[in-house]
Amino acid sequence: QAYGYLGYGPPPSHGRQAALPAPRSDDEGESRGGQKAKRKRNRGGQDNGSGAPPPVNLTAEQVMPRIAEASQENDGSRFLQAKLAECDDADRDRIYDALAPLTGRLASDLYASLVLTKLLDR
Repeated sequence: QAYGYLGYGPPPSHGRQAALPAPRSDDEGESRGGQKAKRKRNRGGQDNGSGAPPPVNLTAEQVMPRIAEASQENDGSRFLQAKLAECDDADRDRIYDALAPLTGRLASDLYASLVLTKLLDR
C-alpha cells in the first residue's frame, strides 16, 4: 500500500488545513461579472455593442508628431499595429525612420515592443 504523494509515507500536512475560499453562488458571480463588463464598456465613452473601443479615423501623418509616445500607450499601440497591417511601403518606411533611433528605449516597453515587432514582421 502506497502512502503520500510519492509512496514514501503520509502527505505532509504541517499541522495546517488548506484554507480555500468559500464557493460563490452563480448569481453572485454573474452580477459581479456583468457589472465589471458594463464598467469596462462605458469607460471608453461610446458603446458600439461589441465592447471594443470606437474606431479611430486618424491617418499616419496625424500621429507622426507623437508616434513614440503613441506606441507606448495601449490604444496608440493598437492603432499603430492596425495601420502597419494595412499601410503601404512609404508609410511603413516613414514610421520606421521615426522609431529607429528610439528602438533601444521602445523595445523594453510592453506596448511599443508590439509595434516594433509588427513593424519588422514584413
